[in-house]
Amino acid sequence: MRQFSQTSYKKEDVERFLAQLSREIKKQFNRKTKVELIIVGGASVILNYGFRETTMDIDAYISAGTSIKVAIYKIAEDNNISEEWLNSDFLKTTSFTHKLTEVSKYYKTYNQVLDVRTISDEYLVAMKLEAFRKYKYDLSDAFYVLKAMKGSQSDNVDKVKKAYNYLYDKKLDGEKLKFLNGISSGKINESQIRDYEEVNSNVIKNLDTKKSVSKDNLDKIMGSVEKLIKKEQ
Repeated sequence: MRQFSQTSYKKEDVERFLAQLSREIKKQFNRKTKVELIIVGGASVILNYGFRETTMDIDAYISAGTSIKVAIYKIAEDNNISEEWLNSDFLKTTSFTHKLTEVSKYYKTYNQVLDVRTISDEYLVAMKLEAFRKYKYDLSDAFYVLKAMKGSQSDNVDKVKKAYNYLYDKKLDGEKLKFLNGISSGKINESQIRDYEEVNSNVIKNLDTKKSVSKDNLDKIMGSVEKLIKKEQ
């Protein structure tokens, strides 16, 4: 198996890779080329906020589709990183919606050819709540972004609810709404969230690799973890 020099990226890494990508795009095409990226997920978190240091990859909606794949692979080769350092896998998830293009905010233009936009504040929290993966950083990201938003917590919670409704054409309810209200009320704190995510992550890592983990049985696994946590409290 190929060993990469990096498996997680800091803000400065993301900035450097995007700058290199823009130069490669200009080289492969021309100076009049315009490619737009809408960055979401962990990469958007580290570009817009200071509470999280790294991301495993850059999730992005790429306007040029597959036309810049060669440029993406060239950056991977030059830096000895995964070819998936920049990918659009999130398009296959429930957190993706074409409305993200409408709510994205301008971040920076690299080398006159690469326009980068990001998702932030209430729309980023809404995406994290829709994904709601309890074994990654969705819960803690939602917590910290909400805390970083300007204005009162009650107003920000209302903004998140409206953003969620707008992006996904449904109301925020169930455990996702309870989680959001728990943050706002102070009943859920950062240490609880971090501990919870760490336990869930360790369960996934320690699963027998011969047993397949699918979307169908993952909820059952996580449910078992939640029962264990409650039993220990």
